[in-house]
Amino acid sequence: MKAIILKIYRAVKTEIKDICNFFKLFRFLKEPSYYPERKRKNFFHRFVDNAVWLFKNHEINKFYNLYGLDIADSKYKSKEFLPYRKFMNERNSVNDYRECNSLRDKFVFYTLLNTVNIKTPKVHALIEKTKGSVNLLYGDLNKSGDYFLKCIDGECADGVHHLKRVDDIYLETIKDGTYILQERITQSEEISRINSHAINTLRSVTYRDNEGEIRVLLSVMRIGNLTSGHVDNWAAGGYCVPVSNQGILHKYGFQKIQWAKKTTIHEDSGFVFEGYQLEDYNKAIELAVKAHKLFKKVKFIGWDIAFTEDGPMLIEGNDNFEISLMQIDNPIKEKWQNIMKVKSS
Repeated sequence: MKAIILKIYRAVKTEIKDICNFFKLFRFLKEPSYYPERKRKNFFHRFVDNAVWLFKNHEINKFYNLYGLDIADSKYKSKEFLPYRKFMNERNSVNDYRECNSLRDKFVFYTLLNTVNIKTPKVHALIEKTKGSVNLLYGDLNKSGDYFLKCIDGECADGVHHLKRVDDIYLETIKDGTYILQERITQSEEISRINSHAINTLRSVTYRDNEGEIRVLLSVMRIGNLTSGHVDNWAAGGYCVPVSNQGILHKYGFQKIQWAKKTTIHEDSGFVFEGYQLEDYNKAIELAVKAHKLFKKVKFIGWDIAFTEDGPMLIEGNDNFEISLMQIDNPIKEKWQNIMKVKSS
């Protein structure tokens, strides 16, 4: 009886949430198109598209415009895209949370990769700040250098500080928590031609198939600009550029909805995205595959990979990576379902 009541409660809760989101659709539909040069579906058509998605998947498709689904002659249909809620639930169900801790803890991740000689930025110090007191747990604090101070479990550039000098006064200003002091790597001159203000990274998602082989799901290139500053993150205003399986950039770089624009050329450097072959792309994928083999119970991992003069370097691995941006010009619902079917067979 208790289980039945709980099931009814969850169903009612979901319906109430869907109804609340239904009214939010009107505000969402006022957002600008990423394709203003093309004919857009009328308001009613877009409203029906989004209402169907909402009641079918129990979520608002916040990436409807980004995927170009608001365009009258869109080459894709909504049903080709993997819903976020479905993705998140299934991803979490096959990623062992205990082993995921080794990915989320940046110091443990560094230590593990360093042990097996997988290239990753050097961590100079592990710092803990508690109740205003700063304690050095590992390493040393050189007073000058080029560093990133990162929250040990931060995401989306949260808690990232670019430092040229580590001052006691500065450390007193940061929030309580645990941080790593990581050396700032120097990216290759070729990648710096695209954007020199930040380390531009390849985000590649790998997965373990039913035979234990590591394969690539898809990749995008994250490129910073003056808006995003010293990071390349989409959340900070950076570009997201789809990448083919051969490591070739697609035509457009896309920015978040606050900017709601796409561009064929980097606004600061003038670099043209379309057709550019990423240097050492295959080596970058080999590095991600090698690292994934260390995490036997994590099926899906999103890797951030930098390109340096000495070759690709793993910045971090993410078990709780996002999939929405990575579906730009590359819907993966069918491929994802095939992967999950193999898992359950």
